[in-house]
Amino acid sequence: MSSDRVFRLRGERLSVLRPRHYESEDLLQRLLADFPDVLAGPTTLADEHSALVLVRREMPVPSREGGGGGFSLDHLFVDRDGVLVLAEVKRSSDTRIRREVVGQMLDYAANAVRYWPLEVLRRSHAETHAASGHTLEDIWPGLDVEEFWSQVGANLAAGRVRLIFLADELPAELVRVIEFLNAQMTPAEVLGVELRRYLTDDDRETVLVPRVVGRTTAAMAAKERSSGGQLSTRQSLLADVQQRCGPDITRLVQSVLDDADESNLRLAWGRGVSESVGIWGPVNGVETRLWMIQMGASSPGDRARLEMHFSRVLAALDGADDGRLEKAAQALEALPAFTIKVQGTRERGWAGRPQFTLETLPTDDEGVRHILAALHFLVDPSSE
Repeated sequence: MSSDRVFRLRGERLSVLRPRHYESEDLLQRLLADFPDVLAGPTTLADEHSALVLVRREMPVPSREGGGGGFSLDHLFVDRDGVLVLAEVKRSSDTRIRREVVGQMLDYAANAVRYWPLEVLRRSHAETHAASGHTLEDIWPGLDVEEFWSQVGANLAAGRVRLIFLADELPAELVRVIEFLNAQMTPAEVLGVELRRYLTDDDRETVLVPRVVGRTTAAMAAKERSSGGQLSTRQSLLADVQQRCGPDITRLVQSVLDDADESNLRLAWGRGVSESVGIWGPVNGVETRLWMIQMGASSPGDRARLEMHFSRVLAALDGADDGRLEKAAQALEALPAFTIKVQGTRERGWAGRPQFTLETLPTDDEGVRHILAALHFLVDPSSE
């Protein structure tokens, strides 16, 4: 690093910026927390999604179900796709950067995927940004916050996380380990980032130069082959429902899909780490997503569910409910599995989208009739 130079040309004047090691690890830590764009730009893939949002610095990682923070991760970020980014920071002078940091990071990731409750992640983000008042919608306009955090949970349950080793200089031994892990681990991604610092001679200006390692051709090909980005189909969704929920729930889902087709509504098949489908229909002349079946990952923490998008319908009505939400709610409240969540949504002024685990849904004829009636009311309040 001592031989590196950055040349800055201003008009006719050429100046040299010389590399400076970070005086302390805390300085590097604070820099990353305050300016996550230096990490986001080179490590995210889509330009429009390049921002990273800090969830928390020194994020506790439990080592057992319901346990406290057995470990402490340097930084936890989240990107626009709902992928959690775990970052460990070490200076090149720290001897632990050679091997110990690898085991440390893998320990964090294994426990995070298994034991991090989604509500803890949301609360950590809210607490981090309470003073500034900044919200996710400020960074990503038009974001559906509930849907976003639901995707965070699905990604986490599926092990779709990004692990980043950050230092002012990465030793060659660590670079080889990062490249190997990134080629082998799917859907997780493992990257290294060198964040070099250059200062002018008067120390008045700083230039930060990030460099990413780990995205080898082999690693990128492996991710593409197993990215979980396959488009869902009716056949693949029903096969997943059959495997995870059994034949009765499969028949219910089949009935809901058939009814949507017969009602000339649009089925929008998802592309992601789990099977999903959304139903779209006209509300006040606006194409609106009415409900969604989201299978989530095959893990106890992320259950297959039916989501009723009351808040989207209300937004399409421009806040002036014409009775359709109340009628849909009453149809659902006739079923014990729906009552409490529907009542809570009504009390919040129809904000949010109540979610119902597929395994708890009624599969008898009367139950199916009430579910279909609720879906019909969301499109047409005069339907019978």
